[in-house]
Amino acid sequence: MIILIIDDDPVVRHILSAVINGYATQYLPAGETSVDLKVATSGTEGLESLTALVQGGTPPAVFFLDLQLMDMTGIELLDQATAILGDSLPPVIPMSARPQMELEGMHPKKDWSLFLQKPFVPDQVIAQIKAALAI
Repeated sequence: MIILIIDDDPVVRHILSAVINGYATQYLPAGETSVDLKVATSGTEGLESLTALVQGGTPPAVFFLDLQLMDMTGIELLDQATAILGDSLPPVIPMSARPQMELEGMHPKKDWSLFLQKPFVPDQVIAQIKAALAI
C-alpha cells in the first residue's frame, strides 16, 4: 500500500513517516504486508508525484497534504489535482496548524471529513488513515 506525504517541513515529514511506518499493523488492510511511503517536499513535487502515481496505475491509498506549502497552497494543489485526475483522486488528509473550523469557513466547498490538526499525536494520524481507507 502506498501512502504519500506532501509537506515542506522536514520535521513534520520525519514524524509523520515514523508514525505511519511504526503503526502500520494497526491500519493495513487484509492482504497488505507493508507501506510504501512516498514523500514530496513541495506542492509542485507533490502534484507531480501524485499525478504520476495515479496515472501510472499505482495510486496512493491516501495522501497527507500540508495546506500551507511554500510554493502553493494545499487548496491550489487539490484544485489542480482534481482537474487532472477527476474521480481518480485518492482520499486526502489535509493538515494544518489552523483550526478546522477556520478552514471550513475559508473553503466551504471542500470536503473536511478528514483533517489532521498540527501538532498531532500518533493516535490522530492512525485514526485519519483508518477513516480514509474506509471511504
